[in-house]
Formats: sequence, structure tokens, C-alpha cells
Amino acid sequence: YSSAYGGPKGFTLIVTGTLTNNGIIDNSHGAYAEGEKVYLWNNANHTSEEDEYEFVPAVGGIATGTKYSSGNSVGTGGINGNTSSLMRGTGGGGAGGTYSQWSQNSSTSGAGGAGTSYSGGAGGGGACNGNNGNATGGTGSSLGGAGGSGHSKIKSGQTSTSGGGAGNPAGVGQKDGSNNSSYSGKNGTGGLLIIYSNRIVNESNGQIIAIGAVGGGGKVSSSDCQKSSMGGSSGGGSINIFYKSEYINNNTSTNNGISVAGGASKDIGCGRLGGAGGAGSITIGSIATGTFVKD
Repeated sequence: YSSAYGGPKGFTLIVTGTLTNNGIIDNSHGAYAEGEKVYLWNNANHTSEEDEYEFVPAVGGIATGTKYSSGNSVGTGGINGNTSSLMRGTGGGGAGGTYSQWSQNSSTSGAGGAGTSYSGGAGGGGACNGNNGNATGGTGSSLGGAGGSGHSKIKSGQTSTSGGGAGNPAGVGQKDGSNNSSYSGKNGTGGLLIIYSNRIVNESNGQIIAIGAVGGGGKVSSSDCQKSSMGGSSGGGSINIFYKSEYINNNTSTNNGISVAGGASKDIGCGRLGGAGGAGSITIGSIATGTFVKD
């Protein structure tokens, strides 16, 4: 999980004959890089300039955030990468959850980051205060980078925990105002996955995935339960499948056998959930006919 630009920005698999998948083709690690329009295929029979190329957009699902001056809230989820106005996009990151004990103090969760052509958005950090000043979670990266850090504030003798957002790398969580890796999010965001093949057979046990990671929990043990908030999850990636003669999918268990949903921050007994990352996109297309559909 490099903190500098560079390195692989996606995964492309090209098979001139038949690609038979009995395992997992996975790019659940987006790249830390600025988004740009990624051209995938020239449509020879296009009817308009807008349809001339198949491409992944530079910006995917947008960032989300939530702020509360008092009270508690589940973090808002990231925006999906395959909305009506967006095709082949990655998902946005989810915002962190918030907990605020008293109205005179505020608890502001970190917003999730926007998706890029190379990565789903990173999750925002959770924020939790227990009557000892204001707490503000860190914002998730919109460049496929780090998740937002958690921030907890607490009086002596009490417990406050906040989870970090998922990202590359994940944001660090806090307990009682100090960094604590037990509450950090998971490393990873959905990445860019491209497959070209004459014929594709995805068997019943085959998976093709680019999945967002889960935000950090705000509770590890029962003693942490009273005041806790969780980090946001990162967004799903962009899967693009091109075939010429035939595409056969024998895995019909989940989303036509292919999963790109962003992870959901899980409540393990108490606390305020972080937002789920937005789903990415799956587009399957026939090179022979020029027909491309969202799955």
C-alpha cells in the first residue's frame, strides 16, 4: 500500500482463446492515483460522438458526509458507481458514524472520498466525544489513498472509541483520544479490472470481483460499548468484460456471480455504524455486436 503515486493502476487480462475461470479473479485494491478517463474500446459502428468509445470515467461515485452538533447517527453511505448518469464508474466511500454525548460538544464524522477511474473512494473516519471537547473524523481520500482517521474525546475514567475508514492504507482508529490499531479500518478499495477474451466461461465456483473494504469498528470488547463510532467502508471497483464469440456464466449465486459491492461497517453489539461504500460497476459487452450492458 504505497503512499506515493505510481505502480499498477489496474489489472488487465487478455486471452486470445477461451478463458475458463474456476477460481477468483480479484482486484480489490485500488491505486493511489489521480483519476483520468480510461479508454477501453473503440465502437466502430457508433451513432454519435458520445458512443465512439467505451471508457471508465475519471470520477466515480461522489463523496458523502454527515455532521451532527449533538446526538448520534449512522454514517451515510457512498454513492454507487453505476447510476443512471454514470457507466463503468467506481463507488464512493462511506462516511464515518458519529456519537455526541452532550449538546455543547459536537461530533463530526469524516466524509467518504469520491471514486476515481482506478479506485473506489476511501471511507471517512468515525468521531466520538464523551463531554470533553469536539471530535472530528478524518476525510477519506478521493485519490484512491488513505481512509480517514478516527477521533475520540473523553473524560478521565470513561471510554470512547472511534474507527478509521477503509482505504489504501486504512485510517487509524482511536480509543480515549489515542491512536489504536485495533480500531483501524481494513486496507483496500475496489480497483479497475478489465478482461478481453474470445470466449469466457465463468464456472459455478468462479468469481470476478473488485470489492470495497470494511471500515474500522468502534467496539472491540464489552467495555468499549458505551460510546463508540465506526469508520466508513470503501467503494467498489469497476469491472469491464469484453468477449467476442460467447460469454457463459454458470455462477448465479450473487449478482450474476460477480460482486462489486462496497463493504458495510458492521455493528457488533452497540455503537454508531459507519456508512457502507457505494457499489461499483460491472459492464459486460460483446465486441462482435457492440452491445454493452450493466450487470
